[in-house]
Amino acid sequence: RRASAVDATGREIAGVDFELATVGCGADPDEAHFAVFLPLDGDGFDRVQALHVKAGDQILALRRPTAVLGGDAVLASRPTGGTTLRWTSGHPAALVRDARTGEVVAIARDGVVNLPEAQDVDVQLSDGVHTERVRLVPEP
Repeated sequence: RRASAVDATGREIAGVDFELATVGCGADPDEAHFAVFLPLDGDGFDRVQALHVKAGDQILALRRPTAVLGGDAVLASRPTGGTTLRWTSGHPAALVRDARTGEVVAIARDGVVNLPEAQDVDVQLSDGVHTERVRLVPEP
């Protein structure tokens, strides 16, 4: 199998061959997963128009950008403690890190996540292909 980042013409910009890792537990003992890193420089990253996974010439999975990147994320205090982070629903996923340590605080979906305590966070939103750091704004 091969995971690739491709440009607008379908030409591979970066790719890596990989093997699936069988989980061996749960409802489906044959369930398998993979994780890959596609090395891209700044120019290559800007040219990515899709990600795909292939077995030989057959495309097994294809992901295209689904959102217009940009915008803000709103961080609001909760009366019960902690904070709530909200972002544009056009971005299906967010990676939230502690701004000081870089530790992952949350991987969240669907435009909202409750954080257990108020903290300085760094937020990156993803449309499934591109990821972008966003500016945090306080709730109005």
